[in-house]
Amino acid sequence: MKNKISKILILGAGGMLGHKLCQELPKLGYSVTGTLRKNKSYYEQYKYIFGAVDLIDELEITNNVNLNKIVENI
Repeated sequence: MKNKISKILILGAGGMLGHKLCQELPKLGYSVTGTLRKNKSYYEQYKYIFGAVDLIDELEITNNVNLNKIVENI
């Protein structure tokens, strides 16, 4: 990978665009973390999409405290 960016955070990994990024970015060598609004069990049938992604579930991203904690841990 020529790009210096190696870690990517996808806010809304279960959304229309987010889930596609979760499928494609790991194939390009990126380390991907995604956030989900609902519990991971809700997305169990879609594990083929999120297999190579670290997921943070039950997250309401409009809370700035939650967002800061996530960014610090990535």
